[in-house]
Amino acid sequence: MPRPFIGSHAPVESVAPTRLAPTSPAALEARLREARSPGYLAALARVDTGATAEELIEAARVEFSEIPNDARTAGVVARCALGADYDVHVLDLAQGTAEHYRTGQRMPGELEKARALGTHGDYAFVEVYDGVARAVRRDGSVTVAKLR
Repeated sequence: MPRPFIGSHAPVESVAPTRLAPTSPAALEARLREARSPGYLAALARVDTGATAEELIEAARVEFSEIPNDARTAGVVARCALGADYDVHVLDLAQGTAEHYRTGQRMPGELEKARALGTHGDYAFVEVYDGVARAVRRDGSVTVAKLR
């Protein structure tokens, strides 16, 4: 069952430049290939150490302010630090919830397909979209992998 994030940290300090909404599928694809900001990376890195729901929702809002809601991530898969029994967690940035999965416990739909990338040491986390995973490195750079 998803649970709200807990903790009490300062609000996310990143400020994204004002951007125009992508006007075509190619423009949207190009925007989602851009490197992620340090503020967004920092917020998502604190999931297992007490980030609040508000921090994560705000970080996603700032990072993707010009992206239409229907084009935003279906979930973010990342390595879980809760203990040996858990290997990944899934973040729902729209609702501010996290669900932690035990090793071998199946995740819904395309989230499961992104699990191997989410546990891979080269990536901080993986954003899962409809048919596509965007694996984000610790420096913010993005690698795209088709899920279908």
